[in-house]
Amino acid sequence: MSPNHSGILMAISNSVANIPPLLSPLLVGVIVTEPSSRSQWQIVFGLTAIVFFIGNLVYIFWGASDQQPWDAVDFLKPRDAE
Repeated sequence: MSPNHSGILMAISNSVANIPPLLSPLLVGVIVTEPSSRSQWQIVFGLTAIVFFIGNLVYIFWGASDQQPWDAVDFLKPRDAE
């Protein structure tokens, strides 16, 4: 978590998160050649479930809401040697 840099972090993560929605219609078009085919649509929905499941696992293992040390305003300033 970084309240001081939240705008920049949101812009970066939102840019990366908008790539799959741009590519998913192309992937569906490659998989589904006959729109009435139930088995082809099951492949699409199965892939979607796998992507969401893996994303959830990544967040469960590595996601945290701890404030980052580099969020401090004086993080790059030299410390006084005592």
